[in-house]
Amino acid sequence: MNMNAGTIKFGTDYGKKFQTVAVSRYANSDITWEKAYKSNLAWEIALFNSLSVELDMFKDHRTNILMSRGDIPSTMGLRTTVRANIGEPQIRN
Repeated sequence: MNMNAGTIKFGTDYGKKFQTVAVSRYANSDITWEKAYKSNLAWEIALFNSLSVELDMFKDHRTNILMSRGDIPSTMGLRTTVRANIGEPQIRN
C-alpha cells in the first residue's frame, strides 16, 4: 500500500486536505516458481586415433514465467497491473 499517494480536498471551500492511499501491488498466493524442462543428447566417436567427431543437441523449454496480465479490462478499477505465472516462450522453427 502506498500511504502517500496524493491529497484530496474536501469542504465547501476545499480547505480540508486529506492524504490518499493507493494499492501499489496486489497479492497473488498462486504465484509459483518458473518451470524448466531440459534435455541434452551427446554423441562422440573417435576413429584411428586421429579423427574424432562430437555432436551435442540441447533443448530447453520454460513454462509458468511470471508476467503482467494484459487482458484485464479497465472497467475493473484496478490501479496497478496484476502478475501471474502465464508466460511461455513462442517456439519458432
